[in-house]
Amino acid sequence: AAQNLLRTEQRLGALRGRLEDYEDALARSEAWLAARPDDQTALRTRVQVLTRVHRFAAARALVGKVKGGDDLAVTIEEATGHFERSAPAREAAAKKFPNPTTLGVYGASLGVQGKVDEGLAVMPKAAAAVHDNAPELFSWLLFQWGRLYELKGDLATARDFFAEAH
Repeated sequence: AAQNLLRTEQRLGALRGRLEDYEDALARSEAWLAARPDDQTALRTRVQVLTRVHRFAAARALVGKVKGGDDLAVTIEEATGHFERSAPAREAAAKKFPNPTTLGVYGASLGVQGKVDEGLAVMPKAAAAVHDNAPELFSWLLFQWGRLYELKGDLATARDFFAEAH
C-alpha cells in the first residue's frame, strides 16, 4: 500500500489533462495523507494535486503545514490572482537564484500581471542561464516565451515559439 501511495508523487508529472489522471491523483493523495498525516512529502503532494485541480481553498488550508512550503503558497496566491502577494516572491527568487526556471517563472508572472514587455525582457536572461541540454527545460521555456507573445497580441511570433516548444 505504501508503494502505491508513493507513486502519487511520481504521477504528478504524468498528469496530461485527462480527467481520469486528476481523479486518480486526488484519490491517491487523499489516501496517502490519511495514512500518513505527518508525512511532509504526502502533505506537499496533496497541496500540489489540490492546486492542479483548482481546489485552492483546500490547498491553502493545508499549505501552512508543509515545511518549506513557501513556493506552494506563492503558486496558490498567483493562481488566485493575488499578484501583490506572489510577485515579490517571484522577483526575489529570480534575483537570488537566477536560473532558467526562476527567471522563466518570473517572466511569465510579469506577463500575467499585464507587464508583458517586462516579462519579455527577462526571457533572454532565462535562455542565457541554460547550461545543460534538457529538452523538457527548453520546451517549457519556449512555451513560456510564446505565452508572453500571445499575451502581447503578437500571435505570429507566439506561434513560432509554440512550434519550437513542440
